[in-house]
Amino acid sequence: MYSKLKWVLVVPLVLASFGMYSGETLAAAYKSKADMILEGKVEIVPPVNPVDPTKPVKPVKPGKPGTPGPLSIDYASSIQFGKHKIADKDVTFYANLEQVIQLEDGKQLEVPNYVQVTDDRGNNGGWQLNVKQASQLKNGNHVLEGAQLTLLNTKLASPSHGNEPIVNKNIELNPVSGESSQVMFAKADQGTGTWVSMFGGDVNEGKSSIKLTVPGETKKYEGNYSTTLIWELLDSPI
Repeated sequence: MYSKLKWVLVVPLVLASFGMYSGETLAAAYKSKADMILEGKVEIVPPVNPVDPTKPVKPVKPGKPGTPGPLSIDYASSIQFGKHKIADKDVTFYANLEQVIQLEDGKQLEVPNYVQVTDDRGNNGGWQLNVKQASQLKNGNHVLEGAQLTLLNTKLASPSHGNEPIVNKNIELNPVSGESSQVMFAKADQGTGTWVSMFGGDVNEGKSSIKLTVPGETKKYEGNYSTTLIWELLDSPI
């Protein structure tokens, strides 16, 4: 488990002196202070198992480390569609499940693809998470024209016990305009602690929750087609 807050307890040295009581009579009184300082986390929060978010995991194919600071994107899955034959008809492909290793026992698991956010700022100010597709899928100079990437069946999970943020159930990305799409957002007093937005509520649903639709008339060439998803966490509520 990780520590998200560093607690410092400061108790000043005080002198308390009480005289003798005579019946109900108070002989003396003295006031002292008890102080505590809460600091936002400094360390990067590790990814958790989206199906059981109390358990930290390590991705089998890790991407970039999470962002530092008290409001952070801890992890986002790299979306893998695998190998497929070229087709001259409309085809829908579904992303492979995420492969992770559970740290407590070293067990390798399949889980839905997901993105994880932590808010340990301590101001309950709210936030919003967006995603955008940087460009259409490309293979060198070859563009997969008309291909549509969609994130479906979004579900929330958390090891925290605060008020839930709000999720967008279906997210259709626009590779032409590069416009951002909202994934989830927290109003004031929502979304504190760590929250996971997973695509599919379990492994079975996760198998069909990220899809790529490619028109049959699109020109296709052998090779690896790829693009970049940009996840943006804004320090402001809706």
